[in-house]
Amino acid sequence: MFSNREYENLCIKKTNISYKWIFETLKSNCKKFSSCLESSKIKKFDYYDISGGKGFASKVYRSTVYFDDEKIVPFEFVLKVPGAENVNEILIKEDLELGGVEAEDMVRVHDKECLFYFKIAKEIENFKVPKCYGYVELVPNKSDGALIMELLSIKSECLPYYESYNIYQVKSILDEVMKLQLFSLTNGKEWKSKLQDKHNERFTGLFKNIIGANWPIVKNIMPSYMVEEIEEDVEALISHYQEIGLYHIWNLPEARGENNSVIVHADLWTNNIMIKKDDKGRFTNDVEAIIDFQTVFEGDIGMDIARFILIGCSPEIRRQAEMECLPEYHAELKKKVIEKGESFNMTYETFKRIYDFGLIDQALMCMMIVGINYTRTNITEKNKNIWEARILSLSSRIYVGIKDAIEKAKILKPEWLKKKIIQ
Repeated sequence: MFSNREYENLCIKKTNISYKWIFETLKSNCKKFSSCLESSKIKKFDYYDISGGKGFASKVYRSTVYFDDEKIVPFEFVLKVPGAENVNEILIKEDLELGGVEAEDMVRVHDKECLFYFKIAKEIENFKVPKCYGYVELVPNKSDGALIMELLSIKSECLPYYESYNIYQVKSILDEVMKLQLFSLTNGKEWKSKLQDKHNERFTGLFKNIIGANWPIVKNIMPSYMVEEIEEDVEALISHYQEIGLYHIWNLPEARGENNSVIVHADLWTNNIMIKKDDKGRFTNDVEAIIDFQTVFEGDIGMDIARFILIGCSPEIRRQAEMECLPEYHAELKKKVIEKGESFNMTYETFKRIYDFGLIDQALMCMMIVGINYTRTNITEKNKNIWEARILSLSSRIYVGIKDAIEKAKILKPEWLKKKIIQ
């Protein structure tokens, strides 16, 4: 297989994932790669990290195989290796006391992602996810986990965090969410019982601390009049974040039960949504794939929708989607579930109420994500004029999102607007 014999004994840097396993897996499960090996051997293998701090619980390597026969186009793929470096780096950077992500956490998220890609996703009709060629389990102190996938970035890309989806892109993303939710409420009901590793107090406690650490960063870049109007309520909401992050998952009665709960991606935001590009490299309105299913679990019907709309949309697009798209989405989902012979008794008012609980949660998450990404942004003399406008746009996204969350909390959980005093 290798023209360079040294490759037979090499592994991916800082792992025990061998080149030999990678290429044997590709040869067995990828026809295109296998056909390349029929007439040539592997001459060279390169890989580099493309996660750029985006991968919450993994390193993602863009990998390229070169062949002896130079007429054969180099073969590219993605190698994903689970690891908690990024989140633990954030905790260290912010000097947060709560423990980081442990080895057993990584085993669970890797197992869930492999289960989803290799079993669940294959049963969901026309659901847009990457092709996956193979995986190895993660066994602490014995075997590093890995997942081999197709490379999507040649023809698609994630929208930058500072840009907004347009309404047509929102509708395309909702189409994919509907496929997952329709499956959850019909043919895929039995899978929900196997996805019970949900967010817990430790998880939301960790994020409460990260949100709190990023609030001063966000305050520093937002116009003072925005900060003054929301500051007291934001700090109250942050003090209750453990309850906010768990309530719609564990304690909201109308969101639970076989005919109400759905499989949720649980991290559906711009970094995990690949938007198709045209021949000139411009974003289209179509989704190429949904990626990164490490956090998938049985959850509520509004969670994924609230997350990608709150974090990924400007205020006017979000409100337009809430007014126009959500009623249409509910009606279409109900129709499709009934057509498959299942019952769907959730009213639109209940659907919207569940979404509103998610909105409160994700308004805080939006603030956190902007804070984290802003600190990684390189603002120079050349681009500072653009970034002044971007910061104002992001500030508006946070401000209006928080304002709407406050109004929802007044109705749904007014106690969340009273700052919790830590004894």
